[in-house]
Formats: sequence, C-alpha cells, structure tokens
Amino acid sequence: MDFSLAPELQSLRERVREFVDDRVIPAEKTLIDEDRQGRDDTLRSLQAQARADGLWVPHLPPEYGGQGLG
Repeated sequence: MDFSLAPELQSLRERVREFVDDRVIPAEKTLIDEDRQGRDDTLRSLQAQARADGLWVPHLPPEYGGQGLG
C-alpha cells in the first residue's frame, strides 16, 4: 500500500509548513497579547496573507475561496 501524498498535496503541505514556520510562529506572542487586549490586527493580517498565498480553506470548494480538496 502506498501512503505517499499526491504531488499537489505534498506541495501544499510544504507551503503550509513554510507559512506556519515563517509567519505564524514568529507572531505567536503578538497574537496572544492582542487577543488579551481584544484586538485581532495580526490575526487578520495572517488570514489575509494565507488567502493571498492560496492557503486559506483549501478543503472548501473554489466558490467559497478554497481549492476544492476533500
């Protein structure tokens, strides 16, 4: 049995990992501080970046902004 990912899913996985490592993890302290203040500036910025990079809700159909992945 072959449990390897299809090339397009492997690529998405790598892109998500890079996004999390390079953008989300470095912003964790700011995200926590802003949440305690009732703000979401950094969170909204990260969401916009994920959308721009094609990483936002990949499991949803394209008409909802996703990639149609199951």
